[in-house]
Amino acid sequence: MALGNGNYVFFVTDDGQIWFTRRAVNGSWSPALRLQNPALSGAAGDLAVSHLGTAEMQILATAAFGGGLWHSLWDKEGKATQFGDVETQAGQCPPFLGVDAAHGSLQSIGGGLTRWQLHVVGCDVNGDLWHTLRYGNGAWSPFGNIEQQASDIGSTRSVACAYYEGPLSDQLHVVAVTNDYRLKHTTLRVSTNDSWSPFIDVEMMAGETGSFLQASCACIGPDLHLCAITGDGNAEHAVRTPAGAWTPLGDVETQAGDVGQIEYVGCEAGAQKTLQVVVVTSAQRVLHTQRSQDGSWTPFRDVEGQCGSIGSSAARPRRVAL
Repeated sequence: MALGNGNYVFFVTDDGQIWFTRRAVNGSWSPALRLQNPALSGAAGDLAVSHLGTAEMQILATAAFGGGLWHSLWDKEGKATQFGDVETQAGQCPPFLGVDAAHGSLQSIGGGLTRWQLHVVGCDVNGDLWHTLRYGNGAWSPFGNIEQQASDIGSTRSVACAYYEGPLSDQLHVVAVTNDYRLKHTTLRVSTNDSWSPFIDVEMMAGETGSFLQASCACIGPDLHLCAITGDGNAEHAVRTPAGAWTPLGDVETQAGDVGQIEYVGCEAGAQKTLQVVVVTSAQRVLHTQRSQDGSWTPFRDVEGQCGSIGSSAARPRRVAL
């Protein structure tokens, strides 16, 4: 099955299975399918996906038991490699709890060929943050501790990332949620000797909103869009401009409709500079909304009503990645 345009949405269910569907540019959804790959032994814990139109898609998954980190690449024909152990190539880390990934720049690999780089960030059981780069030729850089290069923010519980390729400097944005439920942000300036900026507290820039449990982010042009889940189950949204200013955090449900308590969110840039957002609620409903360039939001819609059941009645979706 060849890769298509639109947004691929992946889920991890209660029993650690991986499911996926695709929302096409016209708003239609493909039937939900279970990803079958025997090389990923055992149940998946967390999941990350980075998709480049019809060119390629790369998937990262953590193991629910043992915390290993696994990688698979889908080519434009939809042919997937077997999941491979990242740590055998990038070095051993403590067991991973969370992971995210973002395509970086094109890299020459010789013979007139180019391939995309992939940035991968992870959060381990000790609350440390790690970064590695998959080069265009398939090799991996050694894992580096992000806090040792940016600044110490204490233990973390989750991490998200997004990449912007700019005319002067490429940036990898990293957003972490700490164990004291704060949102922290740093950038890796790829075009300036791979230097990390010190972490800043997002709420000091975008307004105090309470405690946060999980976050997702995406770049639309040079702007970074952040979606984050609060301790009382609200989805908040803010935008970071290229100058480093933040818009106030705003409750998505006040504009897209009340869907009850939200537990997990994933977001990705879509066609026509939209932000595609999928959430999983405490009632284990999967819902989608999109933010247009003018700042308006569409009402939340039930995803399974359009793509079919994801998982089973006994094993519902609990995590989502776009």
